Amino acid sequence: MPAERVVREARERIFYQSFLTSSNAIEITDRNGIIIDVNPAFEQIYGYSRAECIGRKPSLVRSRHSRPELYARMWADLTDPAIGHWSGEMMNRDRRGAERPVLLTITAVRNDRNETTHYVGVAVDLSERRKWERSAAHSDRLVSIGQLAAGIAHEINTPLANIMLVAESIRRRAGDPWVRSRVETIVSQVEHADRIVRGLLDFARRSEPTFAEFDLTKIARDAVEFVRGKQNSDVEIDARYFPGPIPIWGDRGQLIQVLTNVLNNAFEAIEGPGRIEVETHRDGADAVVEITDSGPGIPASVLPHIFQPFFTTKPEGKGTGLGLAICHEIVQSHHGTISAENGPLGGARFTIRLPMESTEPSP
Repeated sequence: MPAERVVREARERIFYQSFLTSSNAIEITDRNGIIIDVNPAFEQIYGYSRAECIGRKPSLVRSRHSRPELYARMWADLTDPAIGHWSGEMMNRDRRGAERPVLLTITAVRNDRNETTHYVGVAVDLSERRKWERSAAHSDRLVSIGQLAAGIAHEINTPLANIMLVAESIRRRAGDPWVRSRVETIVSQVEHADRIVRGLLDFARRSEPTFAEFDLTKIARDAVEFVRGKQNSDVEIDARYFPGPIPIWGDRGQLIQVLTNVLNNAFEAIEGPGRIEVETHRDGADAVVEITDSGPGIPASVLPHIFQPFFTTKPEGKGTGLGLAICHEIVQSHHGTISAENGPLGGARFTIRLPMESTEPSP
């Protein structure tokens, strides 16, 4: 029997090592649902230490959005001698209160007399998968919106041109100041509509970037110099550039378009004197540009929608809600990310991350 014991102990070591090294969160409870062990992945995903978990129930990570009927179904399956297991997607929460979607599988561990002694739960964290699914769905919606926008823009262009021709003709012939003022209003509104149409067409074109190697700091410097002096002179730009090169592959024109759009938004957010900070730096394999303004910041209700097309907080006639959506599409086409948040001292901060490459990226 010593040989059997050696084999059993070796098997136990393998199983326990698998428990420790699994990338999925594993919890073991006794028959009453009291946690007796969790693995390091559980600690990492949920933010609780092993010592904090032992002696408590799995409801430690239960989301307040979890439905009671889900748990009723779970325990009915687990305690059914003919089943003894349950699997399904549910929402948990980590120590910080963040919701974490998981695929949870719980199995009842039984002894030789078919009595439940323990439960083993294995949770696959679906957070990253959900993020990519949302990103894919967002991209699909943008494609549909772009196609719709292109059709609408072309249909509107002709009547707009005709209205402008008629208005210009009346303006040249009208001697009555009141008539001329009304015509000026018509012309102004048509020009605004034309800007919207051009924005729709820019959004719909989604042209592929022409990649070449550039220094991100040089692009940021050119964008800053482009907007400097064309905006509020009471707003100071404080630019801090990385001392060495930050090589990227990208379309120079499109990237300058992104940076100037964000900078223009920063100027518009500041009323009166203020400050805009521009910083370029490296972060691991990422090339980063941060643009922070001293404006009022972005309301929490606005942040989740800020890159959606046609979403704008600007007054009527001041914006189309397409600028940041176009920026988002350009940065994505460069395999990067653009994010918005409020700075620690107030004001909005936009962070653009692009991969640093020494060779042209494969498509």
